Amino acid sequence: MKNVKGIFLISLAWSLVLAFVILQLVAMHNNDFMSLTDKENFKELKTLIQKDVLYGGEIKADKLSYTLSGDLRVTNHKDAFTYSALMGIVSINTCYGIKEFSLTQYDHLVVIPSNSDWLSPYQVKSEDDDAHLAALPQFTGGWHGSNGDSTGPATSFMKSFQIFADGKEIIGHTAGQAQTINIIVNQIIKGYNTDNYVLEEYILYTLQNNKVQMRVKIVALQNVVIEEYYGLETLNAQFNEFVHYHYEDGTSYTQSLQNFSQSGPNSALNHVTSLTLSSTEHPFILRASLLYAEHLKPFPHLTPDQPEAFTESYGKSYYNIVRGQPLIMKTGQVFKWAGSLQFTSQ
Repeated sequence: MKNVKGIFLISLAWSLVLAFVILQLVAMHNNDFMSLTDKENFKELKTLIQKDVLYGGEIKADKLSYTLSGDLRVTNHKDAFTYSALMGIVSINTCYGIKEFSLTQYDHLVVIPSNSDWLSPYQVKSEDDDAHLAALPQFTGGWHGSNGDSTGPATSFMKSFQIFADGKEIIGHTAGQAQTINIIVNQIIKGYNTDNYVLEEYILYTLQNNKVQMRVKIVALQNVVIEEYYGLETLNAQFNEFVHYHYEDGTSYTQSLQNFSQSGPNSALNHVTSLTLSSTEHPFILRASLLYAEHLKPFPHLTPDQPEAFTESYGKSYYNIVRGQPLIMKTGQVFKWAGSLQFTSQ
């Protein structure tokens, strides 16, 4: 009987020790058990956040009002023009991103819900995993499920997100004011020919004034080929008049939003820097800018016949970061780009 009791006490003790260890592992998961690569990437992003905060002070950025309660609502009241961005969990992939923009001026109220991508998904395949070599090319990540559209099992997984107001992390239910709101999102994306995750994505959103800037760092988890990747997209349902393609030399090219259009053949001498959308029904303008990084100038992954930007008549505009000339990435290789969405009133 004593032996049975002793064995029971020993088993109980070991169970308590195991439970304690598990709790410690869970508590330490985002810190000591983060990979060196993760730590370096987050350190890089937090350094950028501090620069954003300083830059916000230099440009005398407006005070933004924010409310965090599950979703994050950021609002800028300036004269008669009120701009509001709603950030939260979106799409079948449950990633953190832009849920909605709303714009108000006098009797004009425009709501732009997110029912598609602002940041591009990937047409990417693994070179290491040949489990589904017969798979047809399709997009993964963003709003795209395994059926190639917004349905089916998820094709990406969000590892974490953090929110900062003027450089200080905010959590839970809170409200306040800040010149700069930053959000770090870390997620991994599957290839279309494998169930494995082949890319890791670090996104830094910076909200200042009436603008959302996105800086994207892509890390290859395997040897991969990115066949198509747009980078920055716009949702045009609330804009019905013109798209203006703006170039480095100050010229622009205007086309109707009712038809397919493009910025013209890829030119190493005169890149598209932004596109703007207008409407006959309200005074608001959306400007989508591609901020060239070392990887994008000139566009090395476009064939000469491909435009740097184009617009579809079904209500979306796109940049072309990778099209016609695949981006081949070896394990650990990095690709970066940045862009922004800004709202003004005419």
